[in-house]
Amino acid sequence: MHPDQFAALSRSLGDSTSRRGLLRLLGVGAAGTAITVVGLNDVEAKRNKQRKAHHRKAHKRKGGAHKKPTAPPPVVNLSAASGTVTDTNNVTSPYSGTFNIREFDVQDGALVALGSLTPAIPGVQEIAVPVNLAQSEGSCSILHLELGPLDLNLLGLVVHLDRIVLDISAEPGNLLGNLLCAIAGLLDGSGALNQLVGLLNQLLGLLNL
Repeated sequence: MHPDQFAALSRSLGDSTSRRGLLRLLGVGAAGTAITVVGLNDVEAKRNKQRKAHHRKAHKRKGGAHKKPTAPPPVVNLSAASGTVTDTNNVTSPYSGTFNIREFDVQDGALVALGSLTPAIPGVQEIAVPVNLAQSEGSCSILHLELGPLDLNLLGLVVHLDRIVLDISAEPGNLLGNLLCAIAGLLDGSGALNQLVGLLNQLLGLLNL
C-alpha cells in the first residue's frame, strides 16, 4: 500500500462514520452479523439432530422399543378333594387331599375324569370321578367344571368324595382361549362326548395338569 493511501486509511478509522463505512465494505456490520447468525443456526441444528439420533439409539439399547404385550398366564383353581373313608372295621375318618386329573374319558355313556388321590388311600388306585355337565359351564375366557360327588365301595372299604370344582381361565383370542370357546360350545350337551373328551384332554396337555 502507498504511504499516502495508508495515511488516508488511518484517518478514516479515526472517524466513526468512516469506520462504519469501512466495515460495510469489508462485509461485517449488520450483514456480516446476519451471516454469522445463520452459520450458528446451521451448526446448532446439526448438533440437535445428532443429539436426537443419539437419544433414539440409547432408547433402543435400553429396550425402549414398543413390544407386543404378552397374554397373561392361565389361572387354574382345583378345589380340594374332601370326604370320608370308612375301613373294613366300620371306622370312619375324614379325608382331605388333591385329585390329580390324568385324563378325561367316556365310561358307560358318561363323561368322567380319571386320576389319583394325594395322599393316597390304601387300596385305592385310579378313580373315575363323574363330570356333572348340568352344573358345568364355560365361555371363551373361563371353564367351570364340577366333578362328583363320588361313592366307592372296594371290598368293604367305603370312600365318599364331595364335589370337586375345577376352574380354568385364560385370555380370549389365544390358543387356550380358542380351546375354551370350543369346549364351551359342547358343554350344553349338543356335542358328541368323544369330541368334548378330545378337547378337554388337549387342555390338560397345554396346562400340564
